Amino acid sequence: MLESLLTGGDEASVMALATLRSGATYWVADGAQPAGAHAGVFKRRLQRMRMHGFEPLGLERAVRLVRAQGRPVRTGLIDAADRAWTTLLFLTEDGSALVACAGWPLPLVARKPPLQEFDRSSTLPGNHPVAPAVPDRPGVPASGAVDVTRGCRSGATRARRHDDPVVDLERIAAETVAYFRALDENATLRHHFRHADEEGGLWYFEAVPHRGELVAVKQAELTPAGELHRYSWEHVEDEHGGLTDQAIDPGQDPLETIPAEEFQQVWTR
Repeated sequence: MLESLLTGGDEASVMALATLRSGATYWVADGAQPAGAHAGVFKRRLQRMRMHGFEPLGLERAVRLVRAQGRPVRTGLIDAADRAWTTLLFLTEDGSALVACAGWPLPLVARKPPLQEFDRSSTLPGNHPVAPAVPDRPGVPASGAVDVTRGCRSGATRARRHDDPVVDLERIAAETVAYFRALDENATLRHHFRHADEEGGLWYFEAVPHRGELVAVKQAELTPAGELHRYSWEHVEDEHGGLTDQAIDPGQDPLETIPAEEFQQVWTR
């Protein structure tokens, strides 16, 4: 079924089809999300990837097509058998047609380790290490390389190898919850930020220092329509989105530092 959707002549589709036929694993989200939300998220992700010197295959085009789609879309991933390439899929709400796709090699590693790239000790007074009980971030190699593309895979709990049985990914979800919970419960210092997106929405983050990065442990999204979505280790994701797994970087991200009281006012409303 998936092969029949990858009939486009664009480079990303051609690469996705070749990857799938070579024994790749894949998954498709159970539900769809608004096209505008996906376009906004992946536009920011594209900007971040370019900041690190990466140009993903077809992502700029995919963001444009998803935004033009206007209707909810489902996402999916195709991961090469050797884990050297991944393809991001955007499908129609019923999964019957491909809206767009994009791909990039793995792993995408920032050119400098986080501690060298941004010395937070000089900009974040009182920065203290988190207690050693915090496990490794899910998806980050033991070498400390940071995959700057990965996000929450909303609605997806299982992956399938092409023509092979379903592989259960519930363990990965449990590790994600444990990671964010340990960070939150062991934090000795917290920072708070606000971001206004292009569509008039407001994003609020509570982040804690961990291994030279600022990791969001709470995230509140106030939509232009006034809807509030909250994410933490207690509620990592839903049909509207999920807690970001990208490090907060005040030096590069368009963020405004806010008082803890302002964050709490939004979080508890």
